[in-house]
Amino acid sequence: TAAFVFGLRADAAVAAAAAPGATALAKQWLADAPDDPALSGRLKGIFHAEGAGVPRLALKWNGKPVLLAATASWGGQARPGISSFYKGADYVSVNVDVATSFSYMARGAIYLVQDKIASIDVRLGFVIEGRSDEELPEQLMCAVGVHQVDFKMGAPLEDVAPPLPEIPGAASPSKGSM
Repeated sequence: TAAFVFGLRADAAVAAAAAPGATALAKQWLADAPDDPALSGRLKGIFHAEGAGVPRLALKWNGKPVLLAATASWGGQARPGISSFYKGADYVSVNVDVATSFSYMARGAIYLVQDKIASIDVRLGFVIEGRSDEELPEQLMCAVGVHQVDFKMGAPLEDVAPPLPEIPGAASPSKGSM
């Protein structure tokens, strides 16, 4: 599971001046996304991987945005999404469970690069999908880089830390469909 926590900095006025539509959309998303599947489904992840261990198939998708919807519908059928959302007092946590949410092929690709992950650099960026002229141009909400992580050097969380406490004000995962 990968968890990403989003909040709006107090000095967001600079961003608001540069991109007022994207800033207003980010504020709306932070306030309403966990309870609004249509809005939460507008979160896009943009992933870019480099290094000798990156599979050729993954290189084809580098830099391409992926909707991280909690749920969605396709062909008239509801399908589970790849994310769950939790709302805190001043943040939203997005949890992506690779083991159960990703397709068989995506999980297989991750399995194939397990031994090579220590030679791969990954950059992740997040955008809220703009759908009207007022919400465009889309702006990068946040980004993070992961440099050559060796998962084999880690220990299970329960072996190195006590259980995490309940987060005051956190809601349970959002459920719903688009």
